[in-house]
Amino acid sequence: MKREPKYTATTRYLGHILATIFLLTLIVACSEDENVIEPADTGLRMAVISDLHYYDPSLGMEGQEWQMGLFADPKLLTENADILSSLFASVKTTDAEVVLVPGDLTKDGEKHNHEAMAGFLRSLESSGKKVFVVPGNHDINNPVAKSFHGDPAQNIPGVTPAEFAQIYDEFGYGEATERDPASLSYVAELQSDLWLIAIDDCVYNTGEETPPTYGSISEATASWVVAKLQQAKAQNIRVVAMMHHALVEHFTGQSSFPVTAEYVVSDWQQRASSFAQAGMKVLFTGHFHANDVVSYTDGSSTLYDVSTGSPLSAPCPWRLATLYKDGRLILDTRTISNVSVPGGNFPQYATEYLNTGMTNLVAYMLVNDFGVPEELAGQVAPVVAAAYVANYAGDEEMDTASEQAVMMLNSLGDPTASLLAQLITSMRTDLPPADNVLTVTL
Repeated sequence: MKREPKYTATTRYLGHILATIFLLTLIVACSEDENVIEPADTGLRMAVISDLHYYDPSLGMEGQEWQMGLFADPKLLTENADILSSLFASVKTTDAEVVLVPGDLTKDGEKHNHEAMAGFLRSLESSGKKVFVVPGNHDINNPVAKSFHGDPAQNIPGVTPAEFAQIYDEFGYGEATERDPASLSYVAELQSDLWLIAIDDCVYNTGEETPPTYGSISEATASWVVAKLQQAKAQNIRVVAMMHHALVEHFTGQSSFPVTAEYVVSDWQQRASSFAQAGMKVLFTGHFHANDVVSYTDGSSTLYDVSTGSPLSAPCPWRLATLYKDGRLILDTRTISNVSVPGGNFPQYATEYLNTGMTNLVAYMLVNDFGVPEELAGQVAPVVAAAYVANYAGDEEMDTASEQAVMMLNSLGDPTASLLAQLITSMRTDLPPADNVLTVTL
């Protein structure tokens, strides 16, 4: 057998050693890279659907009381089942991992409708989403929970706070890592470094004939929220929050005008300040049916109140929100369009329905509640209604008709007329940032 030259054997031996060292170095480098280089941040995708106001058509839609209800609150209740069916179908097709529902899940807190809504939310979860809810002012201990199979309407069972938490056990209450002893507020983990604080700001057991529209965060619950925010900050955990009422005014004077004051939580300046200082950066809200975003700054702390409109009020919106670990929050508004209605154009149908309903309601209120002469009410009501429609859609602007109406009202020298001019101006003046499509850094 021919012997290999010594230099060749030595070279091969050294080659094996070098290859081994290279391989070990590569393994160590890869191990270190796994700790240093993270995968691309795809963000947490959230769908926000608010003020669903579900009413099962099998409970009846007949009689004078049903019609009076539509007049007093012009939501698309007659079409609500088809609208929500379209909404849920759309949400299922997205890559949203989480669905947030900031209250008013039912028309008037009917137990039957809550149980049906839980079924709808269960179907969302079966599509791979995780759903979290918090109650709205319509949902609990509502004395006007009724069925409408003709006159008179019939009282039907509602739900207590405990029953609400039980029905929605799968949608926040059962997964909560902590519950507030003083309310239906809770904390849930969305990711290992991200919490949801769901705040119950609704008022129950008032003994009134109709449920209160206003909201209030008790001192006990406010202290609990601040403590959870401080705990999250200490543990380097990010937080998103949701509640039903607005925490911040969405247009100048909203908490002062008689017809809009109850859509901002009581003592909002104090609550907004304490929550912002404790580390709250974004809060998803509803209640007013307006698609609107405002910022609130206290010292060096800024939070964003992101209000989402109702699918039962034009433009029938819902939101997709993506939160990245670098603090970017990207908001994108979607609207419902695939609903069968007379004429075939659902967006147009919904806008006309809201405009007509608000015009009639505003005219009635101006005459009967504020003593405005019928002729003046007839002139002003369409302008006020148009301001509501524009405000609901978001990114609203002052138009010529509104400017002329404001000038006319201010020229009358009447306190009520001046208040109407201020309301129109405020609702038509959009506070920053943009409302429907935007990116903010929290």
